[in-house]
Amino acid sequence: MAMFKNKDNRPAGQALRRGYNRSLENDASENGADSKGRFSEAKAMLDMVRRSSGKKDVEIQSSQSYIPIKDIRNGVIITDDGRYLKILEFTPINFLLRSPMDQTSIIDSFASMLKIAPVTVQFKSLSKKSDTERLFSILRDDYNNEKNEAVRELQQEYMQLISTVASAEGVSRRFFMVVQYDPYMQSADFDYISNTLNNTAHAVVSYMQQCGNTVIGYSDRMNNDDIKQLEILYELLNRRRAESVSFLNHFPQVVKRYLDYTKRDASNPPYIPVTEFFAPKNIEFVNPKCAVIDGKYYGYAYIPKDEYNDHVYAGWLSSLVNAGEGIDVDVFVEKMPKEKAQRSIALQIKHKRAALKGTDDTNVDYDTLQDSIRSGFYLKSGLANNEDLHYISVIVTITGDSAAEVEWKFTELNRILISYDMRIKLCRWQTEQGFLSTLPLCKLDKNIKMKSRRNLLTSSAASSYIFSSYELCDEDGVLFGINRSNRSLAIVDLFNSAKYNNANLAVLGMSGAGKTFLLQCMAMRMRLKGIQVFIIAPDKGHEFKRACEEIGGQYVKIAAGSEHCINIMEIRKLDEEATEAIDGEGYTGNRLALKAQQVGTFVSLIDTTLTMEERQLVDEAIILTYEQFGITGDNDSLIDNSSSTGNYKKMPTLGDLHKNIANVPKLERTSTILTLFTTGSAANFNGQTNVNLDNKYIILDLTELSAALIAPGMFMALDFVWDKVKEDRTKRKAVFIDEVWKLIGPDSTPLAASFVLSVFKLIRGYGGAGVAATQDLTDFFALEDGKFGKGIINNAKTKIILKLEKPEALSVQETLGLTDSEVKSIIKFARGEGLVFTNSNNVYIDFKASPLEEELITTDRVLLSRIAEKKRLAKMGK
Repeated sequence: MAMFKNKDNRPAGQALRRGYNRSLENDASENGADSKGRFSEAKAMLDMVRRSSGKKDVEIQSSQSYIPIKDIRNGVIITDDGRYLKILEFTPINFLLRSPMDQTSIIDSFASMLKIAPVTVQFKSLSKKSDTERLFSILRDDYNNEKNEAVRELQQEYMQLISTVASAEGVSRRFFMVVQYDPYMQSADFDYISNTLNNTAHAVVSYMQQCGNTVIGYSDRMNNDDIKQLEILYELLNRRRAESVSFLNHFPQVVKRYLDYTKRDASNPPYIPVTEFFAPKNIEFVNPKCAVIDGKYYGYAYIPKDEYNDHVYAGWLSSLVNAGEGIDVDVFVEKMPKEKAQRSIALQIKHKRAALKGTDDTNVDYDTLQDSIRSGFYLKSGLANNEDLHYISVIVTITGDSAAEVEWKFTELNRILISYDMRIKLCRWQTEQGFLSTLPLCKLDKNIKMKSRRNLLTSSAASSYIFSSYELCDEDGVLFGINRSNRSLAIVDLFNSAKYNNANLAVLGMSGAGKTFLLQCMAMRMRLKGIQVFIIAPDKGHEFKRACEEIGGQYVKIAAGSEHCINIMEIRKLDEEATEAIDGEGYTGNRLALKAQQVGTFVSLIDTTLTMEERQLVDEAIILTYEQFGITGDNDSLIDNSSSTGNYKKMPTLGDLHKNIANVPKLERTSTILTLFTTGSAANFNGQTNVNLDNKYIILDLTELSAALIAPGMFMALDFVWDKVKEDRTKRKAVFIDEVWKLIGPDSTPLAASFVLSVFKLIRGYGGAGVAATQDLTDFFALEDGKFGKGIINNAKTKIILKLEKPEALSVQETLGLTDSEVKSIIKFARGEGLVFTNSNNVYIDFKASPLEEELITTDRVLLSRIAEKKRLAKMGK
């Protein structure tokens, strides 16, 4: 038993209350763009205390001397017993949802990694409640910057939803691999050891990338590798404190505390043991079943060597890794020298055979001896076929807020493992050994090792691949819901270009599967983050109106006789300052020429029989119309000199263009057709823009457009949206197109469909995201042999599949690379369930909405009746 506390017995955390120069509450820099600067600042502080001339016996807390780490240099951990290690952190993949062929390929790559890895490696998974502090910090900033009270109310409920889901269900996981230097040269200096270990790390990272796992925070130049190693150790050993105090805030507090304690200043700093930066405030080994570390209770268990299942599937440890919050898994793999292994196996076979000869076949030991001999020959054959022999040990760490909680989790975990013909055994009276063994130091206690180790060939050891709990959890994203595979929060930032090749998204689902609901949920949550949102609704646009008006958005109905008008002739302002800052002066080009092309396309959609000569005449009429308003190829001619605000001149309308076209005899047919838009039933297309196009949430409803007007009406909407998308490439914006099959299906035109596809091909270059949803997959892939539907799918990095009927699910199976099991799941999905595809990973999601969001966007008849009744009673004052 042992207990370690601060020397003066101060309660945990009290020693840090004096803080550092900046307060934690006001320090938002870590959550901003300068986190790299904070790492550099911490690195500079570390270098400062290493140059210290102070005495090495200065010690403020005793627990730091208990951690068997001597130093960390060049990203290399140096242990008290003279070993050298490096901790690598990797992103996981959703291994269990990969196809059997992909799983085999991953395991083969992992086996290849084990063959080149050091003799002893340690794999570690860490689970804890979802850390939403970073997300909430961003959401609070969004809330403080928002002026719209309706949006602020929605933001409050959205944060409450995330808090509720995270506390009830959200779990996050991190995955590590610890590599150790194999001492080929006993007298090697540190530089040689460091270079060798880093070369080993490079090789390991290369093979892990073949598995689909990406290394996190590992720098070739090792500028901040010391800080990265310290941060990992801090978060492993300070579970409770790390929930409220990040390492980058903790680090300067330690320095300040030592300066105060020794009455020194930064010019003459004291020596600070490296363990001080991550050692917990207290460690207790009083309870025979649990250790208490930083206020958390820890229980340690292992799989006994005779409890491993003889036949396991690839990724069999996923059941442990995904068991829930507070369940960590350590896997130790030790490679045996091949010659020694061969000799030992041959000797064991010889002894077992001798014992078998003297055993009657009715003896209970007879079958056991036969099994041992068969196993020996199996291992011998594997070694002869270029495999290695490994010893594997699996240690499980169970954490909780009380000893009773740890005991309950242990019981429940054993209940789960029994279904896999396995069980775990608690380390009673060995909590100290369990604690030291699960430190990321590649050193398993000898007694626990002998009880837990099992011999395996390389191919079998590779099946213990643990990096298999993929999470969609981006810091600055929007909440999708809960990852059904491991109960982690699914928070996606489509605009994270470091993670996703583009921000485009395609949503496929049958009628009633919840596409429109999901689309509006995502759109409103983007609006809460200040992202400009445009929604083009070719069908059922009224379903978007209620939410749009409630949050102060702009609803625009594009239809014959509508009171709304968007002037197709309008040349809209660009943020020329941002554009010139990026591309240089003059890059905006001839604004008139660009707009003339767009207007010409609009006229071509109205009169689809235009010849090349007639198109040229139309172009001349367009240029003439703008010249009549004082607008020429000189961009400065757009500016209204009578205004001191730099506004653009009054723009011509379709009626002005119609007059000039009517004066061209060869365009008589075109002039007649244009009459529909100037004096006919669609005369509302002829006028100045009368809606607020600077709103952050704009709905463009095309529902009531007739078949003859759908192409020009859709083009008018996309022309406006595209102008706004290109306005400033430094700002995020998203274009949602619901029921996109109506715009690219058999009743559309190739010209209109090409314009839709161009949005998905080009919007990335303007800092935007294209989001398309469709229910009729037959029509979605109908026009020109599916060219446009496939183009949208191929240009969308992220795809969401909701419930589909069996024929539709089978039709997209090949396009999306779905497995048979995924097809079965898609057919059985309930409303609010879906499969998300992104970065070669598939994730089952339970989508979540707050009560207010559901009230604003539901299309369910029963819920709508309740809402209508509620509003009726409110009007009556009841």
